[in-house]
Amino acid sequence: MEDEKITICFDASKSEGLNPKKGYEDFFKKMKHEYKCSLNKEEIDINNLDGIKVFILGMPRQMFNAKELDHLKQFVQSGRSLMVILGEGGEQKNNTNINYLLEQFKISVNNDCVVRTSYYKYLHPKEAYVSNGCLSKDFMRVCKGLTLRPDASSVAGGKYSKKYTTMEDEGSKDEKAGLEYVYWYGSTLNTIHPAFPLLGSGPVSYPTERPVLAGYVDKQKGGKVVVCGSL
Repeated sequence: MEDEKITICFDASKSEGLNPKKGYEDFFKKMKHEYKCSLNKEEIDINNLDGIKVFILGMPRQMFNAKELDHLKQFVQSGRSLMVILGEGGEQKNNTNINYLLEQFKISVNNDCVVRTSYYKYLHPKEAYVSNGCLSKDFMRVCKGLTLRPDASSVAGGKYSKKYTTMEDEGSKDEKAGLEYVYWYGSTLNTIHPAFPLLGSGPVSYPTERPVLAGYVDKQKGGKVVVCGSL
């Protein structure tokens, strides 16, 4: 007997800038092969999320009411997972109040934008190429398809790669440079323990060395929150 597929729900109740038909069409198509996917267009209510394991807020552009924020908190505390994606300008530009919820998980999104201070590979400064922004050794291993270290107790960790002091080093292909990614029109994050940063803006972008992807794990039931400041 096959295992029942995990259900992922994409929210569309807050005029999200990202939805299965706009912004992450390819992501949605890939998810459908391995997971059961659904779309929420109604007011967020914990009673309507039965069977949902992962709930995704893809750049909400409207305010949440107190009930919705409380039900999202209950969703995580029940052992399920929440993913929040915002863009440049954070709450202010997107006209939302999601930080009220995120701050309860020790994460918040800033009203700023990451820009590349020197040209490298990509023409627009808001398309920031980062080659050594990984802030977690274990996250690095997972992204490379490796297994976690036997003694890994948390995905949080120190810098995986060396600090670069020149543009030549920044763009090097040395595998120790870690993950390479483009942080596209995104804002920075704040994290306080027990939340932990996973990716950062690197030393060449501005603001420098700021978290751009962060996570939180509920100690009681294992619920998870992942926040990314970019589309």
